[in-house]
Amino acid sequence: MIGNLSNIVEKAELEKFSPPTISVVGKVASLGNRLAWFGKKPLSGKRIIITRSLHQAQKMVDLITDLGGEPLTFPTIEIVPPTQSEPMDESINNTSFSVS
Repeated sequence: MIGNLSNIVEKAELEKFSPPTISVVGKVASLGNRLAWFGKKPLSGKRIIITRSLHQAQKMVDLITDLGGEPLTFPTIEIVPPTQSEPMDESINNTSFSVS
């Protein structure tokens, strides 16, 4: 919101401002629209939960951050090596493939 000393109280009441509030006074206040680039990103103001394992999540964290979002990592799976590989090896060996 931009105003001047004669109308700023009225504007603040219409917007229902409440503490904490920051006021910028002077010529720099007119730069607000040019400097508000961060509020114009597609995910601005959005929190996004990433449920991937931690070692897979970083690329998604970076993408969400670049688009203005707030990524929250909450891994719901953990990828670990199998305790026994024989059953899987046997299953793979008994699988037949055909290529058309």
